[in-house]
Amino acid sequence: MLLKSLLVAVLALAVSLDYDAARASASTAAADGKLKSARTTLKQAISELRRSLTGPNQTAADLLGDLGGIYKRLDQQAEAIAALEEAADVLMALHGRGDPRYAMALDKLADAHMQAGSFEDARKMYVNILDAMRAHLGTSHPGYEMTLGKAATAALQAGKPKGAAKAYGELLRLSEGHGEPPESQKDQSVAGLAQVRVQYARALAAIGNFAEALVQANLAQESYANSSSLAGSFEHAASFNGVAGVLEQLNRDEEAVAAMAKALQLAQALGDPEMAGGAQRNLDGLKAHVARKQQRRQQKAMDGGETAKAELRR
Repeated sequence: MLLKSLLVAVLALAVSLDYDAARASASTAAADGKLKSARTTLKQAISELRRSLTGPNQTAADLLGDLGGIYKRLDQQAEAIAALEEAADVLMALHGRGDPRYAMALDKLADAHMQAGSFEDARKMYVNILDAMRAHLGTSHPGYEMTLGKAATAALQAGKPKGAAKAYGELLRLSEGHGEPPESQKDQSVAGLAQVRVQYARALAAIGNFAEALVQANLAQESYANSSSLAGSFEHAASFNGVAGVLEQLNRDEEAVAAMAKALQLAQALGDPEMAGGAQRNLDGLKAHVARKQQRRQQKAMDGGETAKAELRR
């Protein structure tokens, strides 16, 4: 009986090692750019494994996760989503919703939905992950802020600015609570926080909170300006666009044009013709938009004057 048990264990290990070898072979092929070869290897391994399975299996989840990643790189979005969804279902059945392995699989699936443009589906998944992390790991977990940022971006892309503003606001509070970063990470920290402020400003403007949006956009621009390595960068130039956009919505048109002109000046200084051309088009577009607004105001004033004269003649 003992010998039979040992033989079963050895055979099971051999089967496992065969699938491990398939994963390793696919990984090597993918690293060499042979994505279709990697896809074939993984699909064959999954097909063989399915014939012997009687229930959820970790190896199946691993293979499906790998295959989903290959499909993403091949830009086969529907296939990637199907494989990653099946991998997540297997891991949920094996380990439960609160397990980090399921959360990681769900995160990959949400990323695939983002890549495919299914922003609302992605948003819901990120929210589920965040709920599970709050319940089981806490908001201090290293992955919480990354997932929160993904949820905020998905909400903004899905046309849910209120949810995006809430998520970006929480992310900003958490980021500010980290204290002074090490000198070697200072620029990265400044850039990350400034980018959160830029996106937060976009979400706030979308829900009509222009005053706070302008505060956040200005703080982002100032963060770039006060950094010795980030001042004058592409990100710094782009931050002026955010400031200009909010100013225009506040009908502070001259200030908006001045901010956009500053973005053009920085873009030109970077010596990138394509970037400078884009900045010039942005400025020209804003000027044309402001001119149309002014024409509408003038026409409205004239119409109001004619109405008043008509009333007086009665």
